Amino acid sequence: MGEYTLPGVMKYLQREWQRNEKDRIQWELERAEMRARIARLEGENKSLKAHNSSQEKEIKMLMEALKSEDAKLPKLPPLDTSPLVEGRQYLSKCLEEVSYLLHPEVVDVDVDAKEARDTREVPRVPVQEPLPVTQTQVPQVPQTQVTQMQVTQTQPLNGDVASTGSWKLQHELTGNNALNMASFESSTALLTASEDGLIKRWSLEKAKKHEAKSHSTYTGHVGTVTAVVASESSGMFYSAGVDKKVRFWQSDQVTELFHIYAHKEGIVALDVSEDNFVLVSSSTDGTTKIWSIKTNEMLHSIEGPKRATQDENSDLSEDSFANKPVSASSVLLYKDGTKLVVGYENAHIYLIDVGSGLVTHKIEDAYNSDDNGVTCLAMVGGSQASTQELTLLAGFRDGVIRAFDLAGRLVWQVDAHKGAVSSISVDPGAGELFASVGASLGVKIWTVGATEPVEQIACNSPATASSVTWSAGKPGSIWKGHIATCASDGVARVYSCLR
Repeated sequence: MGEYTLPGVMKYLQREWQRNEKDRIQWELERAEMRARIARLEGENKSLKAHNSSQEKEIKMLMEALKSEDAKLPKLPPLDTSPLVEGRQYLSKCLEEVSYLLHPEVVDVDVDAKEARDTREVPRVPVQEPLPVTQTQVPQVPQTQVTQMQVTQTQPLNGDVASTGSWKLQHELTGNNALNMASFESSTALLTASEDGLIKRWSLEKAKKHEAKSHSTYTGHVGTVTAVVASESSGMFYSAGVDKKVRFWQSDQVTELFHIYAHKEGIVALDVSEDNFVLVSSSTDGTTKIWSIKTNEMLHSIEGPKRATQDENSDLSEDSFANKPVSASSVLLYKDGTKLVVGYENAHIYLIDVGSGLVTHKIEDAYNSDDNGVTCLAMVGGSQASTQELTLLAGFRDGVIRAFDLAGRLVWQVDAHKGAVSSISVDPGAGELFASVGASLGVKIWTVGATEPVEQIACNSPATASSVTWSAGKPGSIWKGHIATCASDGVARVYSCLR
């Protein structure tokens, strides 16, 4: 009892009371902060819901308007293939007769190695008395139809996909959400990216016709995946989306190697150099960034053009809108990785030196406006090392594909699609042909300078194609190339060519 004194006990109680009072005040402050944070988050949630609701209403209105416009278009008459079939049969007989007259020892002639041969016996006709042919025996076949027959024998249109020319539907890849991007990882593997945040790898080599199955599924993105590009030489591919991250993947692993926080807003485009040294990303925040794949460090950051100043009645302040760079929409690297092309939402195009990060040329012509942005970019003609021979292709929201030389001069343009041009892909073999997709159904194949497509691949699906990619055929394969498209209906279609 001698150890406890009244002053000591009072001092102890006072100290404990002060400590308890301090903890209580701190707890009340934290509670007030949490309440303020909850209120702020609830407000943001309500504003996002209101924004999403308005966007959904706008999308529904646009879809209804699109359906009404499509209903106004006249339907094409059914294709009558009987003249083509009759003409081809007659030409086959003529070829057999000519071959027999020139080479009497050959009775059966292989007219088409990929079509069923006519095994009926050819009557022997003496050389001195050639078979008489009257005008009534020759069916009248228009010249345009004869040209089509030289490409491939026309088949009746059935199913939801029809092929024209030398392209045949090989695979329909289903089981996806709405697809945004398709990219060939190699000549036998296709990558698709969808709005549910998934990336799928499809093996086309071992798959039976129309029965390809997803070989691997890669997860990690939160929200829509907007871009995926592959480096065949390294076995790696790269993806980006609205979660602002660029993710690095190895083809044989379904888990990501690592990721980088690349931009402040969603990423819309990616490209990688053929040597797998340089990666480029573009974002809706208006910046384009150049990355070193070896060190994962940013080499340069390029800002796009500034937005036009708003009028006095605008609700947006100058600080929040006019000083913000225009959103980038597409990006393209030269194969050697020395030059970079960036397209923007206001239809400006910048040519950039990768080494210095400086803009070397700007394409800003009369058709540029905030309502007619660049949607896709591609390069045709010559080798990437010979820049004098290259032609820059740009697809726009007005449905026009424009071609520029590398000095920025417009050299050609064509009204390619009824709506925006979604994607352009160049034939990796020839380098002169390129394919495009847009609001109008099907794939169109072009050459620079042509006013009409060289060939069309028809597709009766109502969904608008969002991406097209072209791959060279595998060495030793009968297929000389593949074209793949993906659309908002969640189906990726792969077409193969026997030319």
